[in-house]
Amino acid sequence: MIHDVIEGVSYARLEEPGCPLCGALHASRTIPVSFGMTAAVAECAACRLAYQTPRPSLEASLAYMEMRWRSQDTYVGDPEHQRARAAKQLELLALVAPAGARVLDFGAGIGTFARAARAAGWDAVPQPGEDLWGMEDYRRRLTRYYFFQPRYPFLLRAWKNRAGLENRDHAGHLLSGEARWYPRDFPLRHYIFLSETHARRKYLTRQFDEAEVGLGWHRDKLRATSETLWFPGDERMHFLPRWSSKHFDAGTPFAEHYWEWALPGSAYALDAPPAHPTVFRRAASAD
Repeated sequence: MIHDVIEGVSYARLEEPGCPLCGALHASRTIPVSFGMTAAVAECAACRLAYQTPRPSLEASLAYMEMRWRSQDTYVGDPEHQRARAAKQLELLALVAPAGARVLDFGAGIGTFARAARAAGWDAVPQPGEDLWGMEDYRRRLTRYYFFQPRYPFLLRAWKNRAGLENRDHAGHLLSGEARWYPRDFPLRHYIFLSETHARRKYLTRQFDEAEVGLGWHRDKLRATSETLWFPGDERMHFLPRWSSKHFDAGTPFAEHYWEWALPGSAYALDAPPAHPTVFRRAASAD
């Protein structure tokens, strides 16, 4: 019996499924991998599909992903290493598939391989990302960000009740009245969306108050479309070494939110849009 040992806890593999497409049973071969897991891979020649059997338990899979996303290794914190690994994977792919073939990146992570494959001429499609909406531990999974600062100061958040200050004149961001600012800036972790599905659900179906729109509020949100709400690739993002880090890079702030970058006239527009929507599963902005 195969056991996956993750951070000192052993998880037995009890389920031995057949081919996910036809149900036929096939013998598996064991492939040693890192981080306490074992790959037991079977191949169904009729369906041209490789799959794991015995299958890791759900508890083992969750423990594994929690451990990896808490880590500070090259899986999470080093985009250059990820791109180099993707290049090596593309060399292997070229040995077994014709150039430009359609490729499904199943379990695409942050989408590095899919973007590298498209750049090399492959018709690469990343598997849609997970929806973190409703997950209590979503903060532990969000380690990449862009620094948003359309003006300075951008947000004044705390003041004395009896100071005679008002924030409604500036959409809740700035204060009206006599105030002396505290001479220190604090980054705000703003988790605008927890998935691309959440982004569309939040903005594309939202009805904004006409009076507030008349005051100039929500203009950036009104510019969002189904196409522009795809999360940006990691080449436009910064990376935290771990989810709890406070070392944000504020050296290259964005004055527009990511869904505005692809619009005409944006100072942050790419030379050309990606051939396919980019799946970027873990994104946040730091205001």
